[in-house]
Amino acid sequence: MADEQREMSKAGERGCGRCGGALVNALIPLALLVAVIVASIALTQGGNDAGDDERRAAGGDEVQADEVQAGAEDAAAERADGPIGEEEDPGGGGEADAVGERSERGEGEDAAADGEASGFGAGDDAAAERADRADLFELRMGGETFYLEKALDQETRVRGLSFRESIARDGGMIFAFPSPQPLAFVMRDCRVPIDIGFLADDGTILNMYTMRVQPRREGESDAAYERRLVRYPSARACRLVVEFQAGTFARLGVRTGDRIEGDFFPLILNADPNF
Repeated sequence: MADEQREMSKAGERGCGRCGGALVNALIPLALLVAVIVASIALTQGGNDAGDDERRAAGGDEVQADEVQAGAEDAAAERADGPIGEEEDPGGGGEADAVGERSERGEGEDAAADGEASGFGAGDDAAAERADRADLFELRMGGETFYLEKALDQETRVRGLSFRESIARDGGMIFAFPSPQPLAFVMRDCRVPIDIGFLADDGTILNMYTMRVQPRREGESDAAYERRLVRYPSARACRLVVEFQAGTFARLGVRTGDRIEGDFFPLILNADPNF
């Protein structure tokens, strides 16, 4: 009985040994398969990572290329917007600089020529103006300078500013007589109103008026016209009279008793005694 049990125990052990060996033999291929699968997965993941790295690198290169190209375009645009004659590079800016210099020289020469021509013309105008004013009488009144026509003979005194369509702002007429006397003026055939002032020999204003236009009437005779004309008399005997554009006294704030500055005695000395 004991022997049978031992035999059975040995048989069991041998059976278990065979079972264990068979299990190991069955697990080895499974382990190898798992290892192969794991290795394959690892290789696949590695390939994917490498592909991602290559794509990122390629994308970086593309971005860098785009930035380089954009930078080149910006530089080209700045050069295009720059002033003529600005140096681009050591070899390419010489002609542009030369063009800029020629342009500047040309503009300077033109400006100089214009300045010379302008100065010449201005000189001629000033000389002509001085020549025109040589026969005029210069005086100062109310801070302004006036250039008046001279009426020293009877013909010029009678004509006065008749038939004038206008009187210059700084113009007018001065009348001189050889000796003091009561004077009266009229607006015979005058077409614009006139400011008149009677002066003492030193230029002091004795009295003043603004004379209004009095045109002739149709068919009116000279005698009738003369009788109708308003007389503007001097306040007392005098030998100097000035006439200006109407409104001049008011504009300058000049009043009776104010003094007009001028060299009056040569006019008095040269006044024609025939009147």
